[in-house]
Amino acid sequence: MPEIMKGRIVMRVDNLRLNNTIAHRYCPAVVTFMLAVMISQVALAATFNVSNLTEFNNALIVARNNGEDDMIVMAAGTYNCDGSVSMLENHSLTIQGAGTGKTIIKSNFGLTSWLSADAATQFTIKGVTIQDSTGDGAGQPGLDFFVDQANISIEDCEFKNNVSNADGTGLNIHATGTSTVIVRNNVFSNNTQTGLGQGAGAHISSYGPITIENNTFSGNRSQSSGGGLVAFADVSSQITLKGNTFISNIARNDAGDQGMGGGASVVSTNGTVIMVNNIFYDNSAQQSGAAQIQSSGSSDITVVNNTFFKNSAQQFGGLFVWPKTGTTNIYNNILYANSDTLGSYDLAINNSQSTLVNVYNNDVKLWAASLPAFAQQDGNINEDPKLNDLWHLIKDSPCIDTGLSSAPSLSTVDIDSNPRIINGSVDIGAAEYTGTEVKLVREGATVGSYANLQDAYEHADSGDVIKMPATVLTEDLTFFRPVNVEITGGYKYDYVQSAGMTTLYGSMTIQGGGTVGCGWFTLK
Repeated sequence: MPEIMKGRIVMRVDNLRLNNTIAHRYCPAVVTFMLAVMISQVALAATFNVSNLTEFNNALIVARNNGEDDMIVMAAGTYNCDGSVSMLENHSLTIQGAGTGKTIIKSNFGLTSWLSADAATQFTIKGVTIQDSTGDGAGQPGLDFFVDQANISIEDCEFKNNVSNADGTGLNIHATGTSTVIVRNNVFSNNTQTGLGQGAGAHISSYGPITIENNTFSGNRSQSSGGGLVAFADVSSQITLKGNTFISNIARNDAGDQGMGGGASVVSTNGTVIMVNNIFYDNSAQQSGAAQIQSSGSSDITVVNNTFFKNSAQQFGGLFVWPKTGTTNIYNNILYANSDTLGSYDLAINNSQSTLVNVYNNDVKLWAASLPAFAQQDGNINEDPKLNDLWHLIKDSPCIDTGLSSAPSLSTVDIDSNPRIINGSVDIGAAEYTGTEVKLVREGATVGSYANLQDAYEHADSGDVIKMPATVLTEDLTFFRPVNVEITGGYKYDYVQSAGMTTLYGSMTIQGGGTVGCGWFTLK
């Protein structure tokens, strides 16, 4: 229970964030791991606890030689690397930091990992910060992997303020064989490419499946392609982008005549591309301001329930899709208010190969396609989607309940992990409108449901609990009544289980007279 103090908001310090303070994820900056194929042997896991750079280096050396699956636990602190650490290993390795912004690796060069192993080998890095890598002149990325067979998982990290002229200034992964690559719950911010490298935030290529999920890419700049991200799948592997946010990334050289995919550039030689529940806002490029998707093979491209809003380019301000012979499915997307100098196209499709293209139930303002035209299209609208400042639908949006619930690859949840279908039919865009979101609970029983927090507060008695789901609300609040109330957010839509945080975009005014306790709640 939160502490209650008269005349002020009292918060759970470990769960509440206020005044635009956002918990960031951070990750280490430059290490070199080389996993060589060796004869399989029975191995026991070893754990190393390290608190400084010397201990970290020694742990890597021991792990290389002990023939075991290893975990290195890095204590909070800043690890200043002046160069790279090399390692030869054919067993799994986990590097676990103390959390984003706590375990920080800085380097003048970068962290380079050479991994060559069988498909059972797993490399995982979690809970660390990789920042301020400036390259060595040639421009080494912050974290650099060359992988043969070994599986890669990068989670709960942040890559920020790295500078190089190489691919993947923040994170670069080049995986061959059957490697599986997972990049999840990371933040890539303000990484800058000075040369013709691609993917300033991250560059990920693999012969195996690639999953990029629940990451934030913001303020990254490439001189070439993929301001936020480049994802390249060779052979027939699948690329999945799900629940990511791309904000204010740039793919454009200094002259302004090159650069594609401001938010993301996704290319597959012969594998399926699935893009679901992503938000692209204020990204820019010379071509394809929000994103470009290209397939050079016969596999499908599926783009479902994404939001492409106010991106810009000289050509094709929103989404550009270039299929070859597979089917292209574009369903339930907001493609609106994107701009370019040639015609403000929110959606452009190069359909020169006469492939089947399905365009259904999108909110799209202006679109174009090369001949032959679309084979199938229906249910599309051209109306202001009515989004708040966090790119979520507000009341009376024409996108509410107007999507197609039978869309291919439809997720069961939206970008906020709320149910994808709340009111009988799916919405258009990355975030589902949640409708009545606030419940008033008295003595363990719900006594009312309200469309906003202010209404619930004004109906509350002392001792009541106001419950909110883990979603985004937009309103200004005034607490003025002589009642003692607790506000608790972060619930799933059963209002019992926890799902994270509730975000309120607005202000709080406290005029005295009562007390309010807050938990699992973010005010922005």
